[in-house]
Amino acid sequence: MIPDEKPKDARKTIHRVAVLALALAVPSYPLATHAQGAGKIPKIGFLHSANLANAVSAREFFHGLRELGYVEGRNITILRRSARGDRRRLAEMAAELVREKVDVIVTHGGAAPTAIEATSTVPIVVSVAGDYVARGWAESLGRPGGNVTGLSTQAAGLMGKQLQLLKETVPGLTRVAILAVAGHRGHAEQIGRATEAAPVLGLGIVAIRVEGPADLPAAFHRMKGEGVDGMVVLRHGTFVHARDRITTLARAAGLPSLFGHVVEAEAGGLMAYGADTQALFRGAAAYVDRILKGADPAELPISQATKFNLTVNLRTAKALDITFPRSLLLRADRVIE
Repeated sequence: MIPDEKPKDARKTIHRVAVLALALAVPSYPLATHAQGAGKIPKIGFLHSANLANAVSAREFFHGLRELGYVEGRNITILRRSARGDRRRLAEMAAELVREKVDVIVTHGGAAPTAIEATSTVPIVVSVAGDYVARGWAESLGRPGGNVTGLSTQAAGLMGKQLQLLKETVPGLTRVAILAVAGHRGHAEQIGRATEAAPVLGLGIVAIRVEGPADLPAAFHRMKGEGVDGMVVLRHGTFVHARDRITTLARAAGLPSLFGHVVEAEAGGLMAYGADTQALFRGAAAYVDRILKGADPAELPISQATKFNLTVNLRTAKALDITFPRSLLLRADRVIE
């Protein structure tokens, strides 16, 4: 299980980044097409699906670079490409970065598939993603084996911890739905982990898979028929974009819900517990540093998240006639009132 205690201050986050940088101090492997020549200013391609002006996570990555001594325009060039919410633009943007002969592409789970399709030679650092192996991006966490490496939102015991938090909040829970994307291999593995963890908590698990937002009403109808009295929504861009609809359906059904993203709790979910994505974006800077110094992404281990945030929504709790235990409120990183 992941410890309940939250970090006491920001120094721990900085410490973890420093530890990550040390952990990445593996032998360097020159890349034939991307090793830095004398006097050459390296190019970083930054590919994001959202509007960078509003992306706090992106700013964390740039801050991480500055902490490592990179100054834009002096010893590094950054080519920013933002789809501004229109994912149809990502393919051309990824192709453009490849044409620009960037030394590394930095992206996140939502845009990573497009970058990976665009090149098999340019190193790719994925700052935030789920199961790299299940998605076919890496051979293993310890040795990715290709041009893709980065940081994962997953960690041993995460699924069990999420179920534990939901059960702690609603002790009478007996049957929990796991809302997943159909055909998603990473989600299939998480459902398996939930099934393994559930008996210890006295819970039954019902897997509810959807192709997209259009399937959500039918999914909630099925939950009602299955006698579900709680729900965990797995991390995925599909659910983040449909968060208002999901939280509205959950409240209408009287279902206490736990999500993986803070924005989903802000939209009306009862709780959110998941990896601190800002820390992961900042940690991606250490990967870029190693690659620019000649490390081979195939040999850079994928790091799993070590810092997790708990958000609780008191407004939703009141609407569902739920009272959060005081011990849980004291552990929360954020309380929405």
